Amino acid sequence: MGPRTTYQIQKNLPSVKTNLKHITCLRPTRTINIEVDGRCRLCSCGVHLPFDVCNILDLNLIEEIWQTSIAKEIIRTIDERTYDYCDTLGCGINKVSKTESEWALHPLKNKEEIHILLGIDDSCNLQCPSCRLEKRDYNKPKTGLEQFKFAQITKLHNHITNLINNYNKKAFITFGSSGDAFYSLATVNMITNLKYNPLHRYMFKTNGLSMKAVLPRLKILPSIDKIDISIDGATKETHEKLRTGSNWNKLIDNIKWVLKLPNRPRIEANFTVQNDNFKEISLFKEIMLTELGIDDVTYTIYNQWPHITDEIYKKNAVHLPDHINYEEYCKLFSDFSKQSNNMNISFIDPLS
Repeated sequence: MGPRTTYQIQKNLPSVKTNLKHITCLRPTRTINIEVDGRCRLCSCGVHLPFDVCNILDLNLIEEIWQTSIAKEIIRTIDERTYDYCDTLGCGINKVSKTESEWALHPLKNKEEIHILLGIDDSCNLQCPSCRLEKRDYNKPKTGLEQFKFAQITKLHNHITNLINNYNKKAFITFGSSGDAFYSLATVNMITNLKYNPLHRYMFKTNGLSMKAVLPRLKILPSIDKIDISIDGATKETHEKLRTGSNWNKLIDNIKWVLKLPNRPRIEANFTVQNDNFKEISLFKEIMLTELGIDDVTYTIYNQWPHITDEIYKKNAVHLPDHINYEEYCKLFSDFSKQSNNMNISFIDPLS
């Protein structure tokens, strides 16, 4: 597989894992994670299986990804339960009960369905401190590099569009893992050219500001299973502070609009818990579930992505035991959890 990256060396990959003989991970045989420049990996989190198996531009059919030598080698280690190439501590498979036999079908409905994740376009109309240091907007390229990037993304999108339109089997396709799919001109061009196929389901991750402008144009609208909207506050002040460039009133108006669509997709509000918003956890639930009628609310732990310094992380990561507001956070979250039983609420680590 060539020389290992720093991350692969730090995680001691590849290396045989132990105590995992009882569990089979289904992700490598059902997942295509297409990342920057068209690099493909076989896990829904590229960090947990950090090995490229091919470039999507080299494929004529989606199924060809599992015929590459690297993909076959990775799957062999899964079949043999050695998990040589996987960060099993990071993904959580090491915590799976021995009474369970299979891992990681979610969000797939059955074993015949594959999961395609698209993270090749990080263009976005917001600049959120928890996500990125600088705004990346290839819709308005100012440099030759940005123009090249836009052309490269468009080329990838055109190729992937043809692959998906020619894939007549069950698939769950996720957009927006790196940017906003409803904002990027390159991605909007792609999704408007996707053909409706009853065998395909879609999920979009978005900041919600461009939904109303784009969704009516899509032939795949009946196939959209879920829209995951990032909302980091229960008030205009907090949300606009933590999601720089957003507009609370427009966001709420767009949510109300999409909730009235006939045969609408499920709508999920995703709240990244941090020091500046943790006191609004309970209010967020009331506004999203009770007042607006959103289907699900997810609270995600603030994560230290590569660009976030230790100083910034320690300041914002209120869930850390040494944080000045940790005890208040724990009490608030404990009380909130007791009050939220049997509701459509989940709490997750972004990398789990």
